[in-house]
Amino acid sequence: MARGEERVVEELLKFARELEARRVSQETAGFTDVREANELIENDANAFLLGAVFTQGIPAERAWAGPYLLRLRLGHLDVARIGAMDAEAFAALFARPPALHRFKRHMARYVQSAARRLGTHYEGDARRIWADKPTARELQDRLTAFEGVGQKKAAMMTEILGRHFGVELREPSGSDVAGDVHVCRVMYRTGLSPTTNPGDVIEAARRAYPPRPGLLDLACWLIGRRWCHASRPDHGACRLRSVCLRVGAE
Repeated sequence: MARGEERVVEELLKFARELEARRVSQETAGFTDVREANELIENDANAFLLGAVFTQGIPAERAWAGPYLLRLRLGHLDVARIGAMDAEAFAALFARPPALHRFKRHMARYVQSAARRLGTHYEGDARRIWADKPTARELQDRLTAFEGVGQKKAAMMTEILGRHFGVELREPSGSDVAGDVHVCRVMYRTGLSPTTNPGDVIEAARRAYPPRPGLLDLACWLIGRRWCHASRPDHGACRLRSVCLRVGAE
């Protein structure tokens, strides 16, 4: 790794550790701005898992409110009962205006599939997914076994479970950054990744910090959301302004 890239990684790690020390995260101000929905995510592991499933194609704050809105519509959030429902009836309830998600039919299937998998593999309790202190890689693999959960969601959940909920992992080196648009943009613009392709970005993070690649995730996400915008990035205010290799390149 060239010295310029090393300086970028050093600054990202410094920022990431500052955020961890201050317990700053996407979740600090709440997963969602609906108080009751946020409390549900904070206190119900099944709601957390289903909320993560919702995080696709809509703003994060709306996605994390999904389990609460579903509970209001059903009158419960019992995964056994959700899994036992007729699929068409559940999809119709899910799509009833206002629809619970932009991709209403796909997301209804993902949510019901997740409820069924929780019942068949984890006795209806998402906490059992990580109760045995798995490695980061094992946890990500268990999460991607849920329909609708790909690398991006699994990496995101693994990091949130560790930093926000205090879930212990036996070995963190298998963690990854999420293939999120903000993360990919920052990794590319700083010169750490040759492209914005999620696969390239994930590999670049693994090379940049092998002990725990996922540690770079939150720092990149916040930088991308606050300063490194897709258009008209705020270079003057950016945390990486003194080390970024591609300032002003786009």
